[in-house]
Parts: sequence; structure tokens; C-alpha cells
Amino acid sequence: MDTCNLEILDIHSNSRYAEDYLERFEIFCLTRKSVNGEKEIAHFLSAVGKEAYALIKTLTFPESPIQLKYKELKDLLLKHFHPVNFEAAERVKFHCLARNPNQSVRDFILQLQTQAARCNFKDQLQNLLRDGLIAGINCSELQQQLLLIPNCTFQTEKVVCEQYQDVRAALREEPKVLSSHNRSSALEAQQTRQFKSVNGAVNHNLRSAQPTNNNVCHWNSCKSCDTGSVNSFISKTVPQRLEPRVYLNTTDILVKGITGHNLPVLGLCELLLPDDKQHTFNCFFLFIDSDISIIGLDSMKRMEISLSFSNDDQQSRLHQLVLKCSKNKGGIKMAPIHLEFVSSPIFLKRPIIPLGLPEPVKKVLDDLVEKGVLTPVDSSVWATPIVVSLKRDGKTQNL
Repeated sequence: MDTCNLEILDIHSNSRYAEDYLERFEIFCLTRKSVNGEKEIAHFLSAVGKEAYALIKTLTFPESPIQLKYKELKDLLLKHFHPVNFEAAERVKFHCLARNPNQSVRDFILQLQTQAARCNFKDQLQNLLRDGLIAGINCSELQQQLLLIPNCTFQTEKVVCEQYQDVRAALREEPKVLSSHNRSSALEAQQTRQFKSVNGAVNHNLRSAQPTNNNVCHWNSCKSCDTGSVNSFISKTVPQRLEPRVYLNTTDILVKGITGHNLPVLGLCELLLPDDKQHTFNCFFLFIDSDISIIGLDSMKRMEISLSFSNDDQQSRLHQLVLKCSKNKGGIKMAPIHLEFVSSPIFLKRPIIPLGLPEPVKKVLDDLVEKGVLTPVDSSVWATPIVVSLKRDGKTQNL
């Protein structure tokens, strides 16, 4: 007996899964000559499982599922699994597709074809796929190559894009085999990198000679590596230090500052960064309206930068300084200064000393007089004395 080895049909899955399941069952039937006609529907109802059979029984009510043909049952299932498709909304999504800077070319092509399958473009499918690939590839160099191809088709574009990705990967892995410059130029292109960590941020100095490839970025100034930033930024004030032709692409990436404001992003560009081993790395930079240039985590991972952080903690150093300074007691020793005043006196309200505090207050004042901090006076033109005043008899306190 021919037994179907397919797993049970998941009734909670999407329409794509249901279509694939039905196609696999039809392939199974083609490999079994004995499975045809009534046996085909019987094998299908046995393979789908208990939950799927209950669903099919509900969809075919009041008829029994075994009485229907396989094609009729297939149409009922697909109609149940297929959601309502708004072609206008799906076409808007298709025309808005753009490759993410960290997305591979092959993944973007697959995403483009998957979205096109929901749009019902009919005979215009190949032309719209071709135009969508050029518009959304998000790589100025590759975009120019595609535009220069005469009578270009989507299949031709697909081959060119895949070859472009493979060549870039080969350049990163085998630079000594594929590069054509001599040994002296290779030595000149070596770079020195210095790292100094301060609270998770690393100062990254890249100094190089003239690049051996026009597509390689030429760095002359200190850049900052930020381990808290995913994206890389480059200032609009230094475009002359980059490769001769820098093409800016539009981008919808939003970068929020620590205060919640949006950083003004002018565009997105793709640059090649060399390292000291003559490898080149394809990195994306956001052009910003600022004087800072930062290499983010994504670019650092591509360049295989290893970071070593200092154990010096500013908080612990500050604590040590506080302990050291706390041992210096006595303050500053200097001669007393007598200030002369020429302003009018300001009379303040006499402070009222509580009934139980005159003696403690007097003791404190006497100590200050003994140390030379205060000088006793008979009267003051500035304010009421803070000492406890006495009545005419000289003994009774005037409270």
C-alpha cells in the first residue's frame, strides 16, 4: 500500500504554506501510478490530519469531503487560506522597496520577486521587476552598470547583480590574487590604527597614503569609533577627502540623538575602506550636517576590528582623589583681613533664640571669639546682634 509521508496540514499557517503543501501532495501522486481518481482524494484526506479534516468537512458542508473531486477540494482550501488581497496597496509596497545597506543583493532580488507575486502585474511583470531592481538596488556603482546595459531585461540585471556581489566578496577574501598594484604601492597603502578607549568610545586614527584604487576611501583625519552606534557617519565638510566620485543616495534612516532630536541626514553613500592587510570593505556612511565622523558597529564588524578597553575607571579615580584630598585638614592659613564698607546699613529683624538654646549659642560664640573668628563689639550699624540681649539690670535676658 502506498502511504503518503507528508506531515499533517497546519490549518493555522499562511496561504504560501498551503500552496506548497498541495503542490508537494500532487508531486507525491505523480510518483505513484496507483494513486488516481477517487484514491487521490482518499490519500489526501488521510494525509492532512485530524484538524485539517475537520476544517475541510466544515467547508464542504452539507456534502461529504470524500464525494468531491480533488480539484474542487483544492479550490475550497485555497479560497479559505488566501487573505483578501488589496492589489493597490501591494503595488505601493512594491514600488517603495529599497535595499537595506546591510542586505545582500540576492536577498533583495528575492524580496522584490515575492512582493511582485502579490501585485498581479500580468504581462508587465518582467518590465516592472527590471525597473524596480534598478530603482531599489541602493548602490550607485551597480546602478550605473545596470543603466549602461542596452536592451536590459530583468534576467540580465539579476545575473549582473549576483556577479557584482560575488566579485566584491572575492576581493575581500583574496585581495593579493585579484589586485594588480605592485609591492611598493601595497606598502604605501598600509595603515596604522591606534585605539584608546574612554567609557566605551574608541578613538580610531587611520592614516594612509594615496589609495591604489579609485573606489577606496582616502582617510587623512582622525575618525571616532563608537561602540554605541550601529550606523557610520561622515561629515559633509570633508567630501574632498573621499574618493573622487561620491554619489549620495536618498535614505529614510532616522537617527535620534541622546536628547531625542533627529540628526539631519543628507544622504547615504557607499565607500570602500582599506585595512593594513590590503583588504577592502564595503561600508555605508550617512552624510550628516555636522563636523563629526563616526565609524559604527556594522563597519567595525566588516573591518574585523578588535577592541581592547582600558580598566581605568573615572569613577574609581574620582573616589581615590576624594579620599586623598580628605586627609588635608586645616584649610588655608592667612592673616585676617578687615574690610571697610561705604554702603548704607541694612537692618534685619532680630533673630529669636528659643528658650532652651541661649546657653549653647553663647558657648559657640565664645569659642569662635577664642579662635579669632569673631570679634565682640558693643553695637553694630549693620544688623541686630545675634547674641542674647539683656535688660537694664544686666542679668535678665530680653526674650
